[in-house]
Amino acid sequence: MMGKSLLISVVGCLAMITVFVSMASAHKIKHVHFVDHNVNYLFRGGNPDHDDAFDYDYLVGRMAEVAKSEGDIDLPSEFYLIDINLLDPNVSTELKHIEEEEKFFTSNATAGEFIHYKIVGETTTPFDVGSDKLPSLAASFDSWSADKLPSFVEDIHNLLTSTNHSLPLSLYIHCECGCDRTGEVSGAYYMTYLNMTLYEAHELDKTIAKREIETVNLNALEWYCFYLKYAKNYPLTCDLKNETELTIN
Repeated sequence: MMGKSLLISVVGCLAMITVFVSMASAHKIKHVHFVDHNVNYLFRGGNPDHDDAFDYDYLVGRMAEVAKSEGDIDLPSEFYLIDINLLDPNVSTELKHIEEEEKFFTSNATAGEFIHYKIVGETTTPFDVGSDKLPSLAASFDSWSADKLPSFVEDIHNLLTSTNHSLPLSLYIHCECGCDRTGEVSGAYYMTYLNMTLYEAHELDKTIAKREIETVNLNALEWYCFYLKYAKNYPLTCDLKNETELTIN
């Protein structure tokens, strides 16, 4: 099954990647991982800024490394980088990173572009909602949720499959750690396009973070699973403890 094989592949590469990062530089962009390749390339990770500037060269090197080690893919030497920043501009330290990344791409327009999309998660869990209300609430998740996760994940996939650029695209989704907000978005992508269950997506997020992801982001991931189940008819049980739940054929 694709979901389990990808989970095993990424987990198996974590030790090797840790060694590479420690040898490469005192500066580390945390938790950079390959997610998917479909025409273009998708990665996830942590804040890519260093010494108050966007560290383009280091990030590109890390992306090439994990593309090879986790996806057995040679990243093209030339590509157009799309920096998808999930940080909160209302937090002063995060606003600084947003501004630095936007400034880099304003000054280096041929290198790529900057997209800011604030992710906040959900304060409630679907497991606290009555069974009579859950199907309708989950099916309409995109209309009432703060993050509009179904639309956002679809937009990411549309970029991943786009052929409307002269160079291949490399998408880098990140928050600060590359764990919680990034885990929410990446987990939703795993379930939608990589045939993972909620259990598998959550386990992979935890393995990358080396801890549990924040409650609000896990809540959003749970809601998203039920959205797939009730709005898109994915055969998911959305059970965090059930490794054997059904997945898409």
